[in-house]
Amino acid sequence: MREKIRHWFNGHKKLSTHCILIIIAFLVGFALPSPFFRNGLQTIIGDNSEELVDTTNMALADGLYSGSVIKNSKVRSGYGRYETKSGSIYEGNWKDDRLVYGTRTTPSSVYKGHFDSDLNNDGFGIVNYSEEYIRGKRKQGLSDSEITTTYIGNWKKNVKQGLGRSVKKDGSMEF
Repeated sequence: MREKIRHWFNGHKKLSTHCILIIIAFLVGFALPSPFFRNGLQTIIGDNSEELVDTTNMALADGLYSGSVIKNSKVRSGYGRYETKSGSIYEGNWKDDRLVYGTRTTPSSVYKGHFDSDLNNDGFGIVNYSEEYIRGKRKQGLSDSEITTTYIGNWKKNVKQGLGRSVKKDGSMEF
């Protein structure tokens, strides 16, 4: 039996060495301080090491913002939620007062993806249209094969651009 164990170990020496190195690397990761944290839980966002504070219902020109801002300013940075007077809700990651990536919810759709500085769909994103939107399209006389329920792809200033896939109400797809 000892001979079998010794033979198995000799055949798997490289595997054992790799496992030991992985375990050591894992333990070292816990021992060293992370460059992403400072003073415990304060997260550094990108290059911006400004101190962030939380705010609720901060009044802006056309709505209210709740979330992180740079201390002593109204510059949105970090995670936040912005609700416009028209009822659109933007929620996600802000940097330099711009929503970089997040979700926009309106009565007609929910969009998840990248935004430009004017809060337009810009870059890759996914939009799911609401039942209210679909009912409106049916009232216009469109059939289920003509009504898009989901679009996955690229955008430029709220217009579908480049590669993308539309999923229709009847389950068919358009590329």
